[in-house]
Amino acid sequence: MSINKKHKKVTKVKKYIRSLITTKKVTVNLFQYGEFNNTEFNDQLACCYCGYLDCPSISQCCGSDKKLKKNFETISGVLDKLKYIHAYQFEWKDPSRSKNPFQKKQIGVVAQEVEKIFPELVTLSNNRKYKMVNYLMFSAILIQAVNELKILNEKLIKRVYLLESRILKQTP
Repeated sequence: MSINKKHKKVTKVKKYIRSLITTKKVTVNLFQYGEFNNTEFNDQLACCYCGYLDCPSISQCCGSDKKLKKNFETISGVLDKLKYIHAYQFEWKDPSRSKNPFQKKQIGVVAQEVEKIFPELVTLSNNRKYKMVNYLMFSAILIQAVNELKILNEKLIKRVYLLESRILKQTP
């Protein structure tokens, strides 16, 4: 795709996002993937702000094709790391930050806790005053935690089976 076509797509995305913001249909966090005035169009840029260009509505789908990635490393020891990050129920000090004005209680994590364990999941807001968590990437950590729990559970099931069979062999 030529730079001119990429620029046209970026401009189209910018206009669409501005229309959503001005109509207050969506809250957009501009972070992590760069600015819209980049000369090179990034697939993730569009998807994380307004849904992937092919998606018919606002969504949280992002380019994740293996062909786009390199240097894969499995994250390990996630369960031990997650014990230092807590889920909280809270209220915003400024009620206008709530995406739903009728719902006072929110649920989330604290960026400072996440940053200590997974710094790549935390970034600064545009005004550089506040820390923000990339919940999309955080979901990959949670998937790995579930996988680790499954492995641990399978090991425990085998252990219980072995112990039960020993007991049964010893019982007359």
